[in-house]
Amino acid sequence: MEESRERMRFAAAVCAVFVMVIITVFVIAGFVLLGEKEQRQQREAEASAQSENYKWFTRENLPDGAEVLETASQYRFRRYEYATGLSSPELNGWELYNTNTVWSEEIETTSDSFIKESDPEMIRYREVTKTEIIDKVQYNYKHYRYYNENSEKVYTYTEAHGGGEWEYLVLSYELPQGKMIDDRRTRVDEDGVIWFKAGVNKEGEITENETVTQVESPYTVYYFQVASKTYDFRRWGDWSTWSFKEVKADERTETESRKVYKVKI
Repeated sequence: MEESRERMRFAAAVCAVFVMVIITVFVIAGFVLLGEKEQRQQREAEASAQSENYKWFTRENLPDGAEVLETASQYRFRRYEYATGLSSPELNGWELYNTNTVWSEEIETTSDSFIKESDPEMIRYREVTKTEIIDKVQYNYKHYRYYNENSEKVYTYTEAHGGGEWEYLVLSYELPQGKMIDDRRTRVDEDGVIWFKAGVNKEGEITENETVTQVESPYTVYYFQVASKTYDFRRWGDWSTWSFKEVKADERTETESRKVYKVKI
């Protein structure tokens, strides 16, 4: 029993020592980290103080007898500025680098006068021959003309009276109505001649109120477009200040570099 208590006291003592060691290590580590931080801050402060005692010079401005501690490269750049004009390919102080041509939608006309009066670079056209097909209604009329006892012309729609003949008329428009004769409505032309609507023409073909296709003479149509132009200009902007940061040149960026020398002053 006594031996068991001794072992327990020994184990507790070992644990206490172990805890003290760990605490001591953390304390020491804390002091070490704090010391490193203070040293780093001190070095930065010294470097900052020293930097105030140094200056960068180009070779042309390097003081006589100066001790060069370090060399480096500096860079500067400039970029293109852009503008667009609508009225002229010239803009004072700018370089023309591109011209854009935009064509209008096609405009239809039957006149070719615009071809002779326009700038060929600002207008383009194409010719199209058209043939117009028109559907028309034909109206067929006829009357039988004979002479009565008093030698006066009489028009009727039958051959009840001899001594006359049939006459036919085909129009693309309808004659106005006239008076009634033998229970049939007459039609009257511009000369006052009486006609009757007929179901057939002179050749015996039925054409009354039928649609007939009529082909007109060919004609030319012009489709033209008008151009409008815009002009793109560019010029170099101002140079940036010199910097130790390098900028890559490209199609719109120009760069320069120079050597500089660090000298203690």
